[in-house]
Amino acid sequence: YELSKDHMVRVVTFSFFSKDFKKYFSEDQLVSLNQKIDVRGNNFRVLFSFAKVAAIVNDFKPDIVNAHYASSYGLVWVLSRLRIKPHPKTIISTWGSDVLVFPFKSLFHRLVLKFVLRSADYITSDSFFMSDVIWQIAGRKANTFPFGLTELPTIHIEKKNPFLFFSN
Repeated sequence: YELSKDHMVRVVTFSFFSKDFKKYFSEDQLVSLNQKIDVRGNNFRVLFSFAKVAAIVNDFKPDIVNAHYASSYGLVWVLSRLRIKPHPKTIISTWGSDVLVFPFKSLFHRLVLKFVLRSADYITSDSFFMSDVIWQIAGRKANTFPFGLTELPTIHIEKKNPFLFFSN
């Protein structure tokens, strides 16, 4: 949302936008591809939306595309990009299962992730551990933006308040 204050922004989703999300953007900034998504996976049909995504990007002509989740939006974007000249800069933002689960399902999944990550101009990660896995799979450096603490504080268990806990 903050970017849209100073830049032209379009948000594309496979499914739908919540009412709360719609409060922050005008209708022409939001594009839904109206796909029914199963959070457990097996959403292979979304790959066929690459032509629609390419058409949206060719119409909008952004300087940068930031695709979140390498294994879904990232893959669709990289396929879409094949139909776009010149290519906008590509940021792939990884969020967890796309790097820590998806590539370990099979060699094919690992090669898909490697292809997506190597197609990026810039990769983001929300943990140093995940950034290390990205390096192992694709030989690419990820820029790490951790949520919360970068290291846990030293706590002696005998002094710990049982009602105090950390979660990020």
